[in-house]
Amino acid sequence: MLGWPTCVGVMVAFGVVGCFHSYVEVGDDDSDARTEVGGEVYADDVGEVDAVDDADGVPDDVADHADAETCAGGWLDPTTGLCWQDPTPLFDDSSTGRVSWRGAVDYCENLDRGGRAAGTWHLPTISELRSLVRGWPPIETGGACGVTDHCLAGSCWSFSCRGCTDAACRGAHCPGDLRGPLYAYWSSSINATDDRFAWTVDFFRAEVRDLDTGSVLVFARCVRPGP
Repeated sequence: MLGWPTCVGVMVAFGVVGCFHSYVEVGDDDSDARTEVGGEVYADDVGEVDAVDDADGVPDDVADHADAETCAGGWLDPTTGLCWQDPTPLFDDSSTGRVSWRGAVDYCENLDRGGRAAGTWHLPTISELRSLVRGWPPIETGGACGVTDHCLAGSCWSFSCRGCTDAACRGAHCPGDLRGPLYAYWSSSINATDDRFAWTVDFFRAEVRDLDTGSVLVFARCVRPGP
């Protein structure tokens, strides 16, 4: 199938990493303000601490964008109206913050965050996850990559789904305000040709590919309808 081996990750203290408008391209010598390990890119800072108490239950030592806003516990995408969990969690069962596909599904189904009970959040479908891609048209919503909620078979994948193959174009292909590792994220969408695999989006390479649900650990970000 189309799955690539996962790379070795690192422990990230305090757990807020990822997509920023101020992204600086990472060189092969890892000499800039970010850290690249096995293709995973991490921010060096947590960011500003909230000045007021959070209304969504997120501790004040974790800066969040919601507070008393309508997308409590997350970040509201104005282009889709979806509320995305923010920041991405660091899972207790993985030193790198990555999780199995089944672990990601269960986590999102049981997430109680922002005053919303379990069952409100869910692991995004591949079309929902692709709606977060920025700066790489073939993978963005409506792009040439054929893998969508309406086409989940292996034959839906094409070279346009490979994303950025040149190191010069790799970077934060996601909203700048959304925080999390720049790497592959699970969708809930299973490959219709082989149900051992599920579709993912890599926000560092702007790539859609399927990965083995039974042996691979990658990241997860839950979503719910907004506001």
